[in-house]
Amino acid sequence: MNICKEEYKSKLHTAVTIGKFDGIHLGHGELLAELKKQKEKGMSTLLFTFSKSPQVYLNQTEEVSIFSKEEKMFFFNQISWIDDYYEVEVTEEFLNLEPEEFIKKYLVDKFKVKHVIVGEDFRFGHKKKGDVSLLRKLGKTYQYVVTSIKKIRNQKVEISSTEIRRILEQGEMRKANEILGHPFYLMGTVLHGRRLATNLGFPTANVEYPKEKIQIPFGVYATKIEVEGRFWDGITNVGTKPTITEEKKVLAESYLFDFKDEIYGKQIKIYFNDFLRPELKFETIEQLKIQIQNDVEQARNINE
Repeated sequence: MNICKEEYKSKLHTAVTIGKFDGIHLGHGELLAELKKQKEKGMSTLLFTFSKSPQVYLNQTEEVSIFSKEEKMFFFNQISWIDDYYEVEVTEEFLNLEPEEFIKKYLVDKFKVKHVIVGEDFRFGHKKKGDVSLLRKLGKTYQYVVTSIKKIRNQKVEISSTEIRRILEQGEMRKANEILGHPFYLMGTVLHGRRLATNLGFPTANVEYPKEKIQIPFGVYATKIEVEGRFWDGITNVGTKPTITEEKKVLAESYLFDFKDEIYGKQIKIYFNDFLRPELKFETIEQLKIQIQNDVEQARNINE
């Protein structure tokens, strides 16, 4: 997948799908499936996304995402039918583009678009004045066709990034993973720690929890951890380790079952399968050890 710069201009006829793609859920999967069809017809394919939500930009708030930019890029890099990835910088100038200006500047002049794939509720241009109906109308002028994808539902609930955030904030991993269509995950580089967990008999790989990522409940989760392409069952504590430290930095601390290698400085990927219990402060280290042993036994049953 080619990461396009601002000056990028396509030399080929292109099929493009447009969206924020936070969460990369089942609804986004429908957009990507249609993009794949266009690839099979010989079109060049492009994923067009935004540096941040326009609403976040206008409100001057911190954006909280289901997946960090690094995690999204990892996901899309695994998809062979995406040729190009273009992320536009959201600025006041960009948000002030009238709908036809947006289409002319990006879809026509920059991308040479012949097929546009969007969700049925797609809005664009200044004050979101553009919609799918206008997109189709302008397609007759600029000679492209439009495929709009209907929203899909899971048990009568409309699948959306907003709904997934709500579910994740409640720690409902199984439900979130069902709607995402893949496990919720966290990527990061293993940090050098104080080896406190090692002294308890449970050596862990510590990863800093990204500030821009949605905060799931502090606690212990049944997880699978990917290390250099291999997968290990484990448990992961997300939180601040209140029993053994006063530090407030939020970490994802993973114990990989039956794993002995040194992985400091390596990137790992943590897949969250289920929530086991809230993070607790124990009166003694011995109580903590007993609880971790119970967590391990419970997670082994879940991860099987």
